[in-house]
Amino acid sequence: MRELRREALARVKQRVAAAARQSTDLRFGIPNQMQCDGVASTPHGHSAFATAAHHAASYVARARVALRKIGGYTLAVAYDPEAFVEHFLGGRLPAEVGDGFAATAAQADRVRNALDVVLEGPHGGRVVAFVERRVDGVECLTRTERFNLSYYPSESISEADAARAVRALAARVATAEGSAPRAPTVAAGTLELRINRECNERCAFCNTPEGSETILPGPNAVLELLAAEREAHDAVLLTGREPTLEPRLLDYVRRAHELGYARIRLQTNGTRLTDRAYLRGLVAAGLTEVEISLHTRSPDTFERLIGKKSLLPRTVDGIEAALDAGLRCHLVMVVTTLNLEEIPDLIAFVADRYEKRVRHVTLSPMAPVGDGAQALHLVPRLGDMTRKLPEIFEAARVAGIEIDVPSRCGMPLCAIPERYRERSAESHNRPGANLEAGKGKSTRCAGCRFDAICTGVWHAYLKRYGDAELTPIQS
Repeated sequence: MRELRREALARVKQRVAAAARQSTDLRFGIPNQMQCDGVASTPHGHSAFATAAHHAASYVARARVALRKIGGYTLAVAYDPEAFVEHFLGGRLPAEVGDGFAATAAQADRVRNALDVVLEGPHGGRVVAFVERRVDGVECLTRTERFNLSYYPSESISEADAARAVRALAARVATAEGSAPRAPTVAAGTLELRINRECNERCAFCNTPEGSETILPGPNAVLELLAAEREAHDAVLLTGREPTLEPRLLDYVRRAHELGYARIRLQTNGTRLTDRAYLRGLVAAGLTEVEISLHTRSPDTFERLIGKKSLLPRTVDGIEAALDAGLRCHLVMVVTTLNLEEIPDLIAFVADRYEKRVRHVTLSPMAPVGDGAQALHLVPRLGDMTRKLPEIFEAARVAGIEIDVPSRCGMPLCAIPERYRERSAESHNRPGANLEAGKGKSTRCAGCRFDAICTGVWHAYLKRYGDAELTPIQS
C-alpha cells in the first residue's frame, strides 16, 4: 500500500511539473487542477494528492557542494557526476542500466540536493532521474540503501516507462553500493536544512509553502542530517518557513556547534530576534550569523507584500538586535513591481539605521515560483530592473554595502549593465549546460557570448512578457 501511495504521489508531482513546464518553473508551478488516478484534486483540497500538488513549490535551491556522507561513506556522488559514473555506472557513459534503458548523461541538479541522470530508452524516449541522499520519511518513487530516486516528467516517454527506467537505474546503483569506495573527506560549502512549517508572515512571493516536501519531516531527520553531512560541509544554514518559530531551534544550533560546523547561519524574518534573551540563547548555543529578509521600509508596501504592518518595526529592530549581539548580518531584498523604486532608499536607510554595520545584501528579483507562481503581476520587468540597477548599485557603493545577484532569480547577464555583471553569481558559472529547469531562452541567445553560462529566463516570464527585452551580447 505504501508503495502504491508513493507511486501515486510521484505521479502527482510529475503532472504538476508537466503542467508547470508550460508557464512556470518545472518544480515550482501549481496548476489549478490535476487528475490523479481518476481523482481530481485542487490545490486547496484535503487529500494527500492535493496537498502534494498544492505544495509543488517545494523544489528549492539548496546546498551547492559535491561531497556528501552517505551510508557510512563520504562519497563524492550527490553533486559529482564523474564520481557517480565511476562508482555506480561502470566508469563511462553511455551505461546500460537494464530493462533496455541506458544512462547517457549525469550532472549536478541546479535546484535540488541531487544528481540528475538522463536515461534513454530503446525507442528514443528519455527521462531525467534525480538521485538524492536517502532520508526516510521523504516521498520518492523508489530507493536503495543510500539513495532516494524519482524523475522529472518527459513528453517523450510514458509515465510507466519512466518509472521502469528509474527502477532499472536504482537496481544498477544498488548492486554497486556495497563496493563503492570511500572518497577523500573534504569540508566545504553550506548545508541547507528546512526545519519547520510555521510562519508569522504571508509573503506573496514565498518559494516554500507550508507543505513543501523539502521541509524535513521532524527533529530526527534534522539531527540525522546534521551529523551525516558534517564531513562534507563546514557551514549550515537553518531555514524553513520561519525557523525561529521552531521549538527545537536552540537544540539544532547547539548540536551543529557540537559537531564542529564553523559557521551556523539562521535565515529569518528577524521578528523574534527582538527578544534579546532568546537571541542570547542562540548566540550562546553557537549561532554565528543571520540572514534577514528586509524588502521595504514602507508599512503600506509591507502589508501588501509581506504581512501585518506591526511586523515591520520588529524586523527593523531584530536586525539591530542581531548586530548588537555580535552576529554577522546579511540582508536579503526580494525585488517586485511594488518595491523596485524603493530599493535605493532602502539601502540608504540600512546604512544610516545600522551605522554601516550591515555589509552585504542579496538583491533577488522575484521569481515566479512557489506562491509567486500565482502572483505574476509582481514579477518585475527585466527592462525596469536594467534601468534601476545603476541607481541601486550607486546607493550601495555610497553605503559601503556589497550587493550580489543570485542566478536562480532569472536575471540574465544581458539585462545587467556591464560594470555590474560580476556581481551576478551567473557570471561565475562554468561554460556548459547551465540552463535551469523552468527557464528558457530566445532563439537569439545562441549568438550571445554569455549563452554557455546563462541559466535562462523563467518560462512564466517569457510567456507573459516575451523576449523583446533580451539583448544578446556579442563577443
